[in-house]
Amino acid sequence: MNREKINVVFERIYRENLHDMYKVALYYTLHEQAAVEITQKAFYNFYLHIEEVNLETVRAYLGRTIRNMTYNWTRDNKIAKEGNIEDYYEELMIESLEEILIRKEEKEIAWRLASNIMDALYKKNPRWHDVVLRVYYLEIPQEEIAREEGVAKDVISSRLYRAKQWIRQNFQDQYDEAMGRKKEPARH
Repeated sequence: MNREKINVVFERIYRENLHDMYKVALYYTLHEQAAVEITQKAFYNFYLHIEEVNLETVRAYLGRTIRNMTYNWTRDNKIAKEGNIEDYYEELMIESLEEILIRKEEKEIAWRLASNIMDALYKKNPRWHDVVLRVYYLEIPQEEIAREEGVAKDVISSRLYRAKQWIRQNFQDQYDEAMGRKKEPARH
């Protein structure tokens, strides 16, 4: 592929995927500046290796690259996850420092659980992971995903249903514990 054609292909892929890839980076980092930097680095890395990447699976490649880069960023920075400006103002209204710390800890626990669920889901079935991420986080309509994949909407709905069932079976106890819910004793 000559450089001119590479540039045209890259620009198209960049335009089509930038917003979604930024949202993935933001989901994993909860830090806007880090998400911007990671997204840009991922696209730069893609540009450098564009001839080696299967362009039919470029979304998966970019998503995986961004996810790995966010894990590295989190590990390297070892900082508390930051929320958005609404969280900041909400915290200012809370009366005690203890309440602020408890809320931060609860958010961190919830974030870690969500991250663990998504990691496990990816290992169990990458297609389930992809559809859950795209529908529930990126807010892409099921109809659009079905059109992109060339399948019926029912196929996407079925993947979501099976993914949710698997998540419930494997993470319900951890979710209840993280949310402070107590299990009801079994009735005989």
